[in-house]
Amino acid sequence: LFGENKSDDEALLAAYTGRFTSEEAGRLGADAALDFPLQWKLVPVAKGFQPPTLVEDMFDYRKSVHAARNLLSTHGEASRFFV
Repeated sequence: LFGENKSDDEALLAAYTGRFTSEEAGRLGADAALDFPLQWKLVPVAKGFQPPTLVEDMFDYRKSVHAARNLLSTHGEASRFFV
């Protein structure tokens, strides 16, 4: 399932994107999506109007939102799962 993210609310986006969004009621989220919130941050950074930390802060915040929803992610953390 493919979708678009048009909201700036990361908690709302986390509820509908990713492979861990199914609920007991059968609602299923998108496996992949166009990430407009990322685009909205990248454009001013790429043009030099904003510092690159704007994108870094967005990903840090997104990671905290996903962690709060108990999502398992191995992006950049693969070593935590190797024994």
